[in-house]
Amino acid sequence: MKRPLLVTVISLLMIVGGIGQFLLGCVAIASRRNATFLKDANVTTSEATTFAIVLLALGVISVFLGLGLMGGSRVVRGLVGIYEVLQLAGGIYTLVTINSSKRGYGLGQIAVALIVLYFLFSTEKEEWLREAVAEFQKVHPEIDVQLDGKGSLDAVRALLAGEKKPVLWSPGDSLVVNLFSVQWQLAKSTDPLVRDGSKWPRSTLLTPLVFVAWESRAKVLLGKEPDLKWQKLREAVASKKGWAGLG
Repeated sequence: MKRPLLVTVISLLMIVGGIGQFLLGCVAIASRRNATFLKDANVTTSEATTFAIVLLALGVISVFLGLGLMGGSRVVRGLVGIYEVLQLAGGIYTLVTINSSKRGYGLGQIAVALIVLYFLFSTEKEEWLREAVAEFQKVHPEIDVQLDGKGSLDAVRALLAGEKKPVLWSPGDSLVVNLFSVQWQLAKSTDPLVRDGSKWPRSTLLTPLVFVAWESRAKVLLGKEPDLKWQKLREAVASKKGWAGLG
């Protein structure tokens, strides 16, 4: 099963970053009573101890989450998002409320608090979606939306085979959603979708369906109706006599 390159990179960064945080915590613990260290850092022994404990805890959590993410755990993916949001909040708090000697740590927290959203979508809406995501990221630069365009039926096959593991999937239409759901349940006996009444899954974009036909044939299909009816179109496709069968 192929793991997305971006997931591997994020996993390694979390593991390396976690080890770094843990080592810094160890240094802070060892130096918490060192007068020179306390003076240079402009902190008290109590503050240094608290700071060290936080670093040790963050380091351990980051390493375990990185290992879980590399292993492909869906639960860990959600926890990684929450963890990074908390790191971002902690970094902002440090920058805003604590003196300049500690702001380097705050910037470090923000730098690693990038939320990555892997978004698999159908290529039918690619132009619109890329423009929409570009506007979204101007407002939310902390969220890195990784777009992966794939034909709807190809996406279904990739999802069923475990080749793609997106956080979000936007297929071409609801028929594809139903196809994927049925095939997944037949193979795994579970519902692959998060359902919440009419709220989810839901259509996020409605596009018109346009029929193009020669004028003579369009008149036959329309008959006396102002609009084309699906029943009439079905009769045209199913008729063994072809156009002659429509009169």
